[in-house]
Amino acid sequence: MLSRQILETYDLFRQDPVCTMESVPRQGHCNDNTIVTTQKRRYIVRRLLRDDIDRDFEVWVHQSAYRLEITAELLLYDADQSVMVFAYLEGEHKKRLSYADLARMAGCLFNLHSINVPSSCKPLSMKTLLPDPLTHEVSEALAMVRKMPEMYALCHNDLNPYNIIWMGEEVKLIDFEYAAYTDIYFDLATICVEFKLSEAEEAYLLACYFGKRACLKEKLTVYKVLYRAVCDAWFKKNMQGTAP
Repeated sequence: MLSRQILETYDLFRQDPVCTMESVPRQGHCNDNTIVTTQKRRYIVRRLLRDDIDRDFEVWVHQSAYRLEITAELLLYDADQSVMVFAYLEGEHKKRLSYADLARMAGCLFNLHSINVPSSCKPLSMKTLLPDPLTHEVSEALAMVRKMPEMYALCHNDLNPYNIIWMGEEVKLIDFEYAAYTDIYFDLATICVEFKLSEAEEAYLLACYFGKRACLKEKLTVYKVLYRAVCDAWFKKNMQGTAP
């Protein structure tokens, strides 16, 4: 956790003094997060722990998403000290989604995926995220994906329930470290897997997202296989040696 003395070197906190600091109970592997309460408001202060993430791109994505009102405001970014400060979002994390929630989630993702990425942004190769060697199931899934139409867009790529905040009828996304130019079905598959959607719920999510446009249920099925494999690879890499 950053000390109060360090925070108060920033104009933001000199003008609005810190009252309390509380470590966020559930921490990720990319950041150390602190809830900071001042005399006027609350903030999330993030100390960046990894140097293998393109933080400038993360900031660009975050600011683009904020303009669409689907994330919190980024109030401060100090690259030298590896610090970000965000407005605090008062909401909840859900483990199950209603049909109304699915419609809102689809709308939020559609807005995120509509952000135009720089021409220099190259598609993320799914194979780089997968375990080596590949299982037969994953190899088959990759082969099937190559035969399907590509639908690349700016994707979040880490839509676990803790990165989605529900504020009444609004849904907000946070933590854009892994955002990249990826096939939109990866984000859609993530929601299906993380929230354990039924076939009917998956169909509703797709209907809300695509409207009258054609969608590929087979592609969703394949990307669910790939998402689970990516999760397995990530946990093996990042949780090795961590006590259960």
